[in-house]
Amino acid sequence: MTGLLVFLAGFRHLIRQARQDYEWVGTLVFGVGLVVIAIELVADGLEAGSALDTWVKADPMAVRALMEGSFPMFGAIGLILSALLLGLGGLRQYGYRSASRMDKLVRLRSCSFLIWRPAPSILGGTNITGFYTASGYAPFVGQAAMLVWFLFASISMIVKRQPSFPE
Repeated sequence: MTGLLVFLAGFRHLIRQARQDYEWVGTLVFGVGLVVIAIELVADGLEAGSALDTWVKADPMAVRALMEGSFPMFGAIGLILSALLLGLGGLRQYGYRSASRMDKLVRLRSCSFLIWRPAPSILGGTNITGFYTASGYAPFVGQAAMLVWFLFASISMIVKRQPSFPE
């Protein structure tokens, strides 16, 4: 989550450099990113609490409640906000005039749809071996798409390109 926070700060800076009048988009991306980080950390805390309860005379009901409380945060709630984050990150209005770092991000905005698609899986129960369930493979695919987006976005922001025409 620390790496994501640094990424979001750099992403906001790039948006602000591209166009001053779109600073609100960068701020919105940063704000939604902070909420995504908070949700993920709360879900991690619930899972850690369930693991701690197993050390001393575990209460199965408490362990199950903590684990199932984390499923919607990693699944539906987290994925909907992550889709909003990537959808905002894929906007074309950043003002770059040539083939630049942001063009790849625009092409990657389709990941936003892949992340949003598994969100209704929260209604499928908690069968961990199922596909379209709150703890199944569909939310995992959505989170994997988010990680792929951040990987490609990070690489495209680091790569230095020559401008295609003189400024």
